[in-house]
Amino acid sequence: NQTNESNMNRWQICKTLFALIFYLSNLYLNCLLIVIINERIPLQEYSLPDIGFEFLPYSHYAVYLIEIYLSFLGITLLILFGTHQIGWQIFRRFCLITGITIFTHSVCSAATQLPISDIRNDCHQRISSNVTNFQFIRELLKRSGQEIFRFGSFSTIMINGQANFCGGNVDILRAIHIILAYQFLTTYFRSNSLPIRLLFERLMFYCCWMAILMIIIARMNYLVNILIAYYICTRTFYIYHTICLNQSFQYSNNGGNMFNRFWWWPL
Repeated sequence: NQTNESNMNRWQICKTLFALIFYLSNLYLNCLLIVIINERIPLQEYSLPDIGFEFLPYSHYAVYLIEIYLSFLGITLLILFGTHQIGWQIFRRFCLITGITIFTHSVCSAATQLPISDIRNDCHQRISSNVTNFQFIRELLKRSGQEIFRFGSFSTIMINGQANFCGGNVDILRAIHIILAYQFLTTYFRSNSLPIRLLFERLMFYCCWMAILMIIIARMNYLVNILIAYYICTRTFYIYHTICLNQSFQYSNNGGNMFNRFWWWPL
C-alpha cells in the first residue's frame, strides 16, 4: 500500500510539473510572438474604431491599477493553491487551462496583426535591418527572454511612460489571467457562511470587470479582443472541468464523448 501510494504521489508530481512546463512554454511562445509582431505591426495606420475608446476616457494611470490588481490575484491564487484540500490539483488545472488559452491566443496573434490601439503607445525600437539573420534571431530570443521575466511587473507594459512592445498582445495575456483567476477563485473558494461566499463572488466579479475596463481606459487593447478572450477563457474553463468531473468523458473509446476531438483532450 505504501509503495502504491508513493508511486501515485510521484505520478501526481510529474503531472503537476508537466502542467507547469506546458504553461511556461506557451507563455514564452506568446512573448516571442509579441517581439516578432513588434517588427511587423503597421505603424503608419490609425487605430481601428472601437466603441470602448469612444465611451471611456483615456487615463495613463489605469495601467498601474491593472498591475496592482494582478499582484493581488497572484497572491490570492497562491493562498488558494496552498490552503485548499486539492490545491495541487487546482494548480495543475490552472496551468493547463491557462496554457491552452494562451496557446490559442498565440495562434490568433500570429495570424493577424492589427494597428496599435492608440497613438499614445509608442512602440519598442525595432531591430536594425543591417544585422545578419543569425543576429536577428538572437536578438528576438534575447528580447523574448527579457519579456517573459518582465511579465507581471510594472515594467512589462510601461517603460518611462511608453509601451514596451506594440500590438497590445501582452495585455490580452493580462486579460486572460484576470478572467481565469476570477473563474478559479469563485469556483474553488469555500466558506461555511453563505453571505461571505456571495460577498466574495460579487466582489471578485466587480473587480474583474473593473480591471478589464482599466485595460480599455489605458488604450492598451481593443474591446473586441477582450471579448473574444473572455469567450475562449470561459468556454475552455467550463469544458475542461466538465471533462475532469465526469468519468465517462475521460475515455476515448466512449462513443458519446465528442470532447476527445479537442487537441488538448489528452491533457
